[in-house]
Amino acid sequence: MEQMANIDSLIPFRPLPEVCTQNVPPSPEKCDKTGYLIASFCGAMAGLIDVLFVQAPNEGPLQTVVDKKTDDLVVKASQLFWKHDKRTTGKNKKMPDTLEKCVSYLEQAFPVPYDARFAKDLNVKDGQLAGMNPKNHHLLSLAHSPDPIGLVFSIIDQFTNTASFIDKGKVIHAEPIKKSGAIPYMVGTDLPSKLFCGFLNWIGHILSDMVGSSSTRKEGKDARGMGVAIPFYELFLKCNFGPEDGATFAETMIKVYEEGYDLRFGATIAIPVVLEELMVRAIWIIRQKFERKKPWKECLPTAKHEDLRVMLLVSNGVFFAIDGVDAIIHGVSSHSMVNAVCHLNLIGLSRLAMLGIKEIAIRLKIKLFENEEYPAVLGQMDESEKKWLAQMVKQLQGSMTLIGVFQQVKAAIIEETTTRQERVALEAKLQGVVLELQQNREEFALAFDTQMEKYYLQIDFGFRYMEEGLAAGDADAVIRGNTMIQQVLGKTSQFNDSTEFDALMDSDEDFKL
Repeated sequence: MEQMANIDSLIPFRPLPEVCTQNVPPSPEKCDKTGYLIASFCGAMAGLIDVLFVQAPNEGPLQTVVDKKTDDLVVKASQLFWKHDKRTTGKNKKMPDTLEKCVSYLEQAFPVPYDARFAKDLNVKDGQLAGMNPKNHHLLSLAHSPDPIGLVFSIIDQFTNTASFIDKGKVIHAEPIKKSGAIPYMVGTDLPSKLFCGFLNWIGHILSDMVGSSSTRKEGKDARGMGVAIPFYELFLKCNFGPEDGATFAETMIKVYEEGYDLRFGATIAIPVVLEELMVRAIWIIRQKFERKKPWKECLPTAKHEDLRVMLLVSNGVFFAIDGVDAIIHGVSSHSMVNAVCHLNLIGLSRLAMLGIKEIAIRLKIKLFENEEYPAVLGQMDESEKKWLAQMVKQLQGSMTLIGVFQQVKAAIIEETTTRQERVALEAKLQGVVLELQQNREEFALAFDTQMEKYYLQIDFGFRYMEEGLAAGDADAVIRGNTMIQQVLGKTSQFNDSTEFDALMDSDEDFKL
């Protein structure tokens, strides 16, 4: 055992983790204790910002700032459209200069058939859309959604002169009773131009409704107006389930929207989420560069770094824990599910879910390596790529003679009759091979930045199997690493484990490096 410890001290790599013995490639970077602490701190700070400065719709000071910026955006956008409006009739003669006038201009410049406020404005069956009113018609109308779903239904409604709504979990297509008679800003003449104009009409109408209607945003009034919903919020309306004697989930989310949980509030709740991620990524970059001495190319905060992904998961988890507890407290104290959801940061929850799903997907892909499906995952190389990589790993292939050295060293440790002088000579030989392998890897890393990125996983895992196999005295792991790299080159290894290597050495077959 003393001799084995001495051999391990010659190898400047960490011990082979247990996961490697299960044919799962070891992670290039693990999140350490400092990383967990930093992530937890960033998540906690963002959670406090959310609790203190965001709160619920119409409560937090941050929303006042966001609402003001949204008003300014609508004013600037309407004035820009007015300048390029080529209509000779129906256009305001004077550029709109107040929020009310700007919203009014957008409303008449971008009329759409799906802007009904009540069920009586549509040809629908009795009982359908019975609960629709000016406070929720932007949510119930699918074309008012600022997301791809809204765009699709907006184009459909404009082409068919219908209006699409969600009522009790079902999509309803209805014909409007009244037409506005307004002259659209753009209509188009053929199919491509009509599609383009339909898109612009959708954008213009979304802008007109983003801060409420012109009637609610009159000068001197304090009304905030009912804006459009957060992207994909309309999917909640398909969740028409819940207790028989209570409100369904869809009805609850409609009430949450009516409390002011619109796109402007969505931008407000996104602020602490963005700050939290920026803090985590900024600190991670600083650690990469100045603590770990990595080149700038290795300091890019991409998803290939496992420790960064874990830090983001932890920080978002801590953030959501604080936000969730705050929502529960408000819900319990007010005996209101609507109040609880109003204090819940749906952007933070969505981000945490996305990070979790992404991490699961990344880790499940590791199983592909167990099935030896490298070409299917990474794609096939062309001849120039194979030639380039062959040059990069030429020395590595030569150093595969260390497998035989391993066998000798292990046998020397077990064999009591081996002299100390022989063991020292074998250890020195092993140290030289390890240093050569390390130098090969560093040279490969320098050239890798500009080429072969799509083969990163397989090549990197191959190197790591070899390096960490050295650290654990596991010849099979070293051989497996070589096999992985050979497969990228489109070649077949002469042996896949130490047993096959011994058989090759005992046979008359030529040993090819």
